[in-house]
Formats: sequence, C-alpha cells, structure tokens
Amino acid sequence: MIISSNQVAGILKTYQEQNNVAKAGKANKGESARSPQQPDEVILSSQVQTFGSVLQSVRNLSDVRQDKVDAYSKAIEEGSYHVAGKAIADKMIGRVIADNIGE
Repeated sequence: MIISSNQVAGILKTYQEQNNVAKAGKANKGESARSPQQPDEVILSSQVQTFGSVLQSVRNLSDVRQDKVDAYSKAIEEGSYHVAGKAIADKMIGRVIADNIGE
C-alpha cells in the first residue's frame, strides 16, 4: 500500500481540526457551574486485554530484517545485485500517481 504525502497531510489536517474542537469543548465546559464529578472508569474485556498484549509484543519487534540486509549487502559487495530499470520506473510512476490521488 502506498500512502501519499497528500493523504498524510489530509489526515493531519482532520486530526488538528478535531483536536481544536475538543479543546474548545473543554473550555466551554470549564465555564459552566462546577460540580463534584466521579472519576471515569474503563473496563476492558479479556479480548481487548489480549489484543493489547499482542500489539505491545509486535511493537517491540525489530523493524530490521537482518537476514535480508545481510543478503542484499553481500550481493552488492559481490556486484551481483542488479535492479531492472523498469522496476525503478514502475515504483516512481506509482509514487507520482499516489501523490496525485485526491487532488
């Protein structure tokens, strides 16, 4: 999946707008009469707790696949690593198309 810079900019803009609305809402609530409030409580199901622990395990994994890095490094050093020009052109064209989506 290719994510264009325009898509990222749109997401950041939406997030910023939502954040501004939330801050404005909190400011308006602060002006109203204050009453004692009970603390919020969240109870997570066992499935969500399991998902959270799995997600944390995945986040702790390395982003680098050292076996791939070693194989490509060796091929480059030996001069046996070659990339087809068509493959490079296809990636470049795909990037331009993705960047222009939504304009």
